[in-house]
Amino acid sequence: MPRGPLDHLRIQPIIESSRRSQLSFLAQLPMNDIKKYVLEVVEEIERSLPCVTLDDISSRVFLSKYHLDRVFKAATGKSVMEYVRARRLAASLDDLLHTGTRVMDIAGKYGFGYETSYIRAFKREFGVSPTRFRKQPLALKITSKITESSLHSILGGLVFRPFSVFRPAFRLAGILTRLSIDESRFDHAAANLAKDFFPP
Repeated sequence: MPRGPLDHLRIQPIIESSRRSQLSFLAQLPMNDIKKYVLEVVEEIERSLPCVTLDDISSRVFLSKYHLDRVFKAATGKSVMEYVRARRLAASLDDLLHTGTRVMDIAGKYGFGYETSYIRAFKREFGVSPTRFRKQPLALKITSKITESSLHSILGGLVFRPFSVFRPAFRLAGILTRLSIDESRFDHAAANLAKDFFPP
């Protein structure tokens, strides 16, 4: 249907009404229920990551796509499929670095219908193309699997804080020392060893 000149004025109140409705809906849910839904959704996603769809997840957790997406986004800051896409991209990094698989085949393996879709999503997520990353590996901030400890209760809401970094292989140098928990806790042994290793 063609839009009239005043349609944009009608759309904004609808958006604001939707936001108020979402906040009202979430306020009625106990915190433990929100966590349970989110973690259950995450397990379903991880179980069939390459080809999972919103319809699949919705049917498995017995929650409508509409409410599922609202709860998940409020808890994590990402919609369900945004999280799925980010997890697929993170999983594909290992293939890029440690196999000679063509980018086109990696795209298909991780649920991207077209190579161009994968390349576009990769660049948007990481700021570099898959081919460039393969030739010149660098540390990338990735979306890791959400765990129960990742979800923190703050002011009656949920916020997803931790993040992970995918880093190509590198060497570390150090001094191997064994300490008991009590030594580290009460005698500050670990802190003292660190000072010895990095002298002023």
